[in-house]
Amino acid sequence: MNSWIEITRILVSVSFLTYSSWQDVRKREVSNNVWLIFAPAGLSLSLIEVLLGANELFPTFLAISIIVTTAVSFALFYLGLFGGADAKALICLSIAIPVHPAVLKPYLGLILPIFPLSVLVNAVFASSMLVFGIIIYNVPQYLKAGGRFFEGLEDESSLRKLLLFATGIRIDLDRIKNDFHFIPLETISEDDGRIIHQLHLFPQIRDEKFQELASVRSFSGKIEDGVWVTPAIPFLVFVMMGFLVTLFVGDFLIWLVFSLLSLVAQNF
Repeated sequence: MNSWIEITRILVSVSFLTYSSWQDVRKREVSNNVWLIFAPAGLSLSLIEVLLGANELFPTFLAISIIVTTAVSFALFYLGLFGGADAKALICLSIAIPVHPAVLKPYLGLILPIFPLSVLVNAVFASSMLVFGIIIYNVPQYLKAGGRFFEGLEDESSLRKLLLFATGIRIDLDRIKNDFHFIPLETISEDDGRIIHQLHLFPQIRDEKFQELASVRSFSGKIEDGVWVTPAIPFLVFVMMGFLVTLFVGDFLIWLVFSLLSLVAQNF
């Protein structure tokens, strides 16, 4: 077992993911130079592993990891569910650590065969926890606003309002024009002097820079209750969290699903 290579892989990956997450938080963008260094560094370590021949199946796992992770990452990117930096981070990770390092034994003992996919699953699960924070924030806002909480969106169904309550918050219009820490959940237009709100519950990541809201500047001062947005916490932060959880804990979502199925089976 080439434990020194695996430890080096982990340290290199942690370094690049930490730096890219920090850059994403500060600027909402990551320089391509990060990936241009990360990918060759990871590939060099993987090629050393191949040359040493400690694991005859490693080249196969490496090829599968790169192909599958790249396909999934590009699919999520083109669907607008992923940012470019998120996709590049996972692809680089598939090159650097295609399978779970043998030097570490995850606590739950459950991981997907392709390590980056377990990282992705854990990252998505971690990001979904943001919903609870939004709900906690919205409860007092709802009680304070009363019947005006969904003003302008009265015609929306109860289900869509419930989803909005769990995924969005209202902020001042001037703030959304200048703050890239939020993704808009509605567009605004005017018809015969009447302000019209159009809800978009599932905005695409590539719309994060708010080009589509350039026209809202004319509505400043006309909307008192603000507009609906969702917090734009960089997904790379969750990728970093998912990476650490996968290394030391395992695939939490798979463990949760198996635990629930086992519980259901015991009751039948």
